[in-house]
Amino acid sequence: MNYKDNLNSKNIWELTKEDTIYISVKSKSTGGNNHYFLCQFEQLVHNTVYGKVLEIDKGTSWDGIKVGDTIHQDFKKCALYGKGKNEGHSYLHHFNTLGYAYKDLELEVTEKVIQHPSFGMVGLSRRSSSGTSPLFGSNIQHQHTITLTIHSAENDRHLNNDWVHAKKQLIEIELSGSQYAELISSFNMGDGIPCTIRHFNGDSYPDPPYENPVDVFQREFSSKMKNLGKECESIVEDAVKMLKEKPSIGKSDREFLMGAIKKLIQEVSANVPFVSQQFIESMEKTVSQAKNEIETFVTNKITSLGIEAMKENPRAFLSGLKPNDDATKELPI
Repeated sequence: MNYKDNLNSKNIWELTKEDTIYISVKSKSTGGNNHYFLCQFEQLVHNTVYGKVLEIDKGTSWDGIKVGDTIHQDFKKCALYGKGKNEGHSYLHHFNTLGYAYKDLELEVTEKVIQHPSFGMVGLSRRSSSGTSPLFGSNIQHQHTITLTIHSAENDRHLNNDWVHAKKQLIEIELSGSQYAELISSFNMGDGIPCTIRHFNGDSYPDPPYENPVDVFQREFSSKMKNLGKECESIVEDAVKMLKEKPSIGKSDREFLMGAIKKLIQEVSANVPFVSQQFIESMEKTVSQAKNEIETFVTNKITSLGIEAMKENPRAFLSGLKPNDDATKELPI
C-alpha cells in the first residue's frame, strides 16, 4: 500500500477537516486483517473518529467500502504516517491515550493553555437571601439553599504546574438542605431527587410554580367529597325511582342497588382514609423540611457570629489553645 505522509504533532482534538488521517477497519473477508484508509478528518465524537475515505489502494472499493464513504473507529486505532525527527524510516504512528500520534519534544511548548471538551469544574456553595423562594419538589419556600454549579474548564500549564480555570457556566442547580442530604445519601436509587435548574447553557430559568400543600389537599379533598356527594345522590335517585315505578323489586334491581351501595362504602371506608393518610405524610414532610430550614438558618447565624467574634477578639476565640502555643504568643494585644 502506498501511504502518504501526513505526520504532525497535533493532538487528536486539534484536527480539522483540513487534515487527513488513517482509519483502520478490520476485514470481513480476509481473516480479520486490518486495512488502513486515508480519510479526510470529519469529527471526533466521544473518542470515535469519523472520516471520509479519500482513496483506496488498487481500486475504488474494498470489502464493501467505497471512496467517499464515511467510516469511523476508536481514535487509538487511527494513525498518521511519516518519519519523525531522529527516526530512521516512515511508518504509521498510532494515537496514544493522550491523543498524540507524534510529539517532537524539542519543539514542545512548556507553557500553554490546554483545552478539551471533557474538562470541567464543579462547585458547591451555600446561598442565603433576604426573602424566600420556591424550589421544585419542596413543600415550603426557602431562604437558605445549596447551589451546585458546573463550568467547562481549561488547563493553564506554566511554572511547571497545572492551573485549572473555569470558563463557561454550563448549569447551575439549587437544592434545599433536605434535598442535598438525600442526594449524597441515596446512591443508585431511582432517577435521583428533585432539584431546581436556575441556569442552563447561558439561559436563566424563572422560579418553579408554588402552591401551599394545605391548599392543594384542601382543593383535592373538596373535589373528592363533591364527587362522593354526587354518587350518593345518584344512588338515592335510582332507589327512589325503582320504588315508585316498580311495585316489586326484582333480583337484577337488588343486585344493582347492592353494587352501588358497596361502591359507596368502599369509597368512604378506604379511599377517603387514603387521602387523609397522604395529607398526613405530606404534612410530616413539610414539618421536616421546615425544621431543616430552621436548623440551616441557626447554623449559618452561629457561623456568622463566630467569625465576627473571632475578628473582634481573636485571643478569646483561641483561648482553648495551650498556653505555650506559638499562635497565642503572636496574637496582637
